[in-house]
Amino acid sequence: MPSNVRSFLGLALLALAISIVAAVIGFDEAVAMVPMPNAATVIMIADVVVFAISFALIAAAGWGRQNWARWVILIFFLVELASLAMSFPKLMTMSSFQIGTAVITTLMKAAALFFAFTGNAKEWFQPKRV
Repeated sequence: MPSNVRSFLGLALLALAISIVAAVIGFDEAVAMVPMPNAATVIMIADVVVFAISFALIAAAGWGRQNWARWVILIFFLVELASLAMSFPKLMTMSSFQIGTAVITTLMKAAALFFAFTGNAKEWFQPKRV
């Protein structure tokens, strides 16, 4: 496995782990922000689904050498950036821990994607020639 792919995997998985910790710590705050009777259940299911899909995409790209997964991760990241930009005023009302983890994980994901698309990672994602 090329060094850029290892860097991608390490950063992407660490960002995912930090996001999981942040979701657990900020769970009560997230539930309080959603005016629904079953908000806790809905948020819990959504978090589990998002984290499972994220891990599956990271695994498919890093270990499975799936080029499409790398592009899907990039598209999800760009959507996340747009969402963060649009919700910036609301983000500023959150706790400093939540803001800090959002900034750190976003930077880590950006770095992970940089490694996934540069250097010796390029040939890792090329189809095998027979």
